[in-house]
Amino acid sequence: SDLLTRWGSAAGLAAIPPTVTRALGEAWRLGADAPVTAVLGFAGSPDPEIRWRATYSVGRLKAQAAADVLLAATEDSVALIRATAVRELTVAYADSTRLDRGALSSRVRRLVADSNPYVRLSALRALATYGTQELASTVIPRLADPDLNVRVQALTALGQLRGPQAAETLADYVEEGPYALRRQALLSLARASASAALQR
Repeated sequence: SDLLTRWGSAAGLAAIPPTVTRALGEAWRLGADAPVTAVLGFAGSPDPEIRWRATYSVGRLKAQAAADVLLAATEDSVALIRATAVRELTVAYADSTRLDRGALSSRVRRLVADSNPYVRLSALRALATYGTQELASTVIPRLADPDLNVRVQALTALGQLRGPQAAETLADYVEEGPYALRRQALLSLARASASAALQR
């Protein structure tokens, strides 16, 4: 804690000692005692490793003060940083920080179509937490994603979002495609519409 606070004023420098770098990635373990303000100071570092570790820690801490940093990190040039940030932008985070659910889910929706599959995967996981039927239209195009893991996550998200559009789409995927997709489609269909799943 003291280490990060002491180095906080030098956060913009490229040459951060390895001990500080490691401490940044572990700061979240301090919980309520974590030096959130000091960690936030590193989020704008020119070093991607420093930015990632700072984003990771403040995201895990679910700190209200971190909202601006997490939102900015969703536009970072480094995919791992974007993925780390968007993963934390769940409905629970929106509620705990009193951020507008609609505005936050809109930011997450944009990342569902990110150029990096890991970012798309993280965005789908976060988006599913909003549980809003209307979001299914954002998820459905990802069922044609070139990455199999993203397609599986899209099916998972549809089960969490529920609603007739999600259930109808899931029913179409129960009978066709690779086993991983058919299995997840059936599990998600049971969640979205138990009666429809029982007819399969």
